Amino acid sequence: MVITARRGEVAEWLKAQLSKSCSMETYSRVRIPPSPPETDSPQARNPTTSATIIIMKITNKKLITLLIVGLVLPIPLQVFSHVVQSSALVSQIAYVISKILFVAVPLVFWLMTREPLMIPGGTKKRFAIASGVIFSLIIFSILQLGINFIRPHGISIYETLSALGLTKNFLLYSSFIIIVNSFLEEMYWRYSIFGGLKQITTNLAAMVISSLGFTAMHIMYFIGLFESVPAIVVLTIFTFAFGVFWAWLYEKTRSIPHVWINHMLVNIPIFYIEYLIISNF
Repeated sequence: MVITARRGEVAEWLKAQLSKSCSMETYSRVRIPPSPPETDSPQARNPTTSATIIIMKITNKKLITLLIVGLVLPIPLQVFSHVVQSSALVSQIAYVISKILFVAVPLVFWLMTREPLMIPGGTKKRFAIASGVIFSLIIFSILQLGINFIRPHGISIYETLSALGLTKNFLLYSSFIIIVNSFLEEMYWRYSIFGGLKQITTNLAAMVISSLGFTAMHIMYFIGLFESVPAIVVLTIFTFAFGVFWAWLYEKTRSIPHVWINHMLVNIPIFYIEYLIISNF
């Protein structure tokens, strides 16, 4: 009986050893893939984040290229249309190209950003119109008082505009500048350049840089119209100030149409005085 019991224990022990050996052999044949390295990177946890960052980088490169072109190209075009004027044809071609540029850049910016011309929640919209009226009256008064100082420059103004073929239909030209060109400038400098710069820098830096570009373009215009350095300096300072003001106004109103109305009101007395001057020739 004792021998039988021991034989049974031995048999059970052998079965246990064989079972354990088989399990180890099976385990050794199974290749367990290594676990991926742990990381706290958001891109590793969410692959779409990495793709979004790449798209943003590409978009930023395109936007920066557009801003560089937008800030630089108007200056040589103004030089050839209003300053150099080697020939009437060259001046007219440069002038037309500048207007095409003023349409193309805002269109490309809109295609890239889909930024609306009016964003809900803006303030100071009544102020935009009221201040435009006040500025218009102030500028008219200043120019009317200083018209005797401006008249000696009439021949230079007349010759510059005549080379562009604008003196024959000055009323049509001035209406275009007051209504259409002021809208194009707001779309260009405030909507596109200022709006684009805000996406890559601070609001203050965007205001200053866009206003410097706006001013640099107009300096070429002033050089073509006036021979007096003090007159050019004064007009340059006022242009920069209005560039900053219109950028600030756009930031507050969030509305290009309201800034455009303000710009139009400021332009009216300027071109009225200009008309009084060149009508003598």
